[in-house]
Amino acid sequence: MHEGLLPIGSFARAASLSIGTLRHYHDAGLLTPVRIDPGSGYRYYSAAQLVAAEVRRRLRAPAGPRPEGGGVVTGPCS
Repeated sequence: MHEGLLPIGSFARAASLSIGTLRHYHDAGLLTPVRIDPGSGYRYYSAAQLVAAEVRRRLRAPAGPRPEGGGVVTGPCS
């Protein structure tokens, strides 16, 4: 059928992303499926796209804990 391609659910699990996030990435032009079934609209991704998905997942992750009172710096830069 779609040899070598992962349906959106399998790709989402492998990439540790939700299906909704993948749909958003597609709509925003950030990660386009390799194939979209013309009849059902179902999205298929290649295993090679997992690297791009991983990069996007890491970029959207929080930067980590912030120090107490770590708001916007308003003083002069040194």
